[in-house]
Amino acid sequence: VPGGLRPQDAWRFLLPLCPPLGMLLGWGALMARSWAAAAAVAIALAPAALARQGNELFPVSGVRSKLAADRDPRELYLERSLDHYRPYEYIRRSIPADSRVLLYREVRSYWLGLDYRWGDPLNQAVIPYAALSSPEELRAALAREGITHVLVNDELAMYGPSQRYYDERALALMDGVLKRHADPPGKFGPISLYRLR
Repeated sequence: VPGGLRPQDAWRFLLPLCPPLGMLLGWGALMARSWAAAAAVAIALAPAALARQGNELFPVSGVRSKLAADRDPRELYLERSLDHYRPYEYIRRSIPADSRVLLYREVRSYWLGLDYRWGDPLNQAVIPYAALSSPEELRAALAREGITHVLVNDELAMYGPSQRYYDERALALMDGVLKRHADPPGKFGPISLYRLR
């Protein structure tokens, strides 16, 4: 497929055409100045306006997938649109409901369904990385916040090591905590979940 698009993704790029098609239909009706001509314009534009994708990636329409007809359209849409949806769903069902998760190298909290804190060194003031000198001090800070688990996404390049964001010091502190004070991680695709001890 051109541009590397999967066929089921291509339909969404037609959505911006809907408003112009509606305007064209209205313009055609005005220009025609007769119901017969307006009806002809509407009939001519109807196929483009009514065209839908043949899968479940647009759950509002209720279109059933030919490949997964037994699946809920909304769930399938979320799984295919959000790479973290399925791992988060599994995590939510796997750990106690009263857990508090620190999102580290990940800021997408939606669909996690658990109490969480951002461990982002730039956009939060929960964990004072600059003031901490050892993994033990970071572990104590996490304990004060009631953090029971640390969720790490190593594959999001935007949260990779950098001088202005996740610097080497903050990464080393967290690495020390996860090696010394956490159980081996559960892996859920690109996401690792550590339970703190």
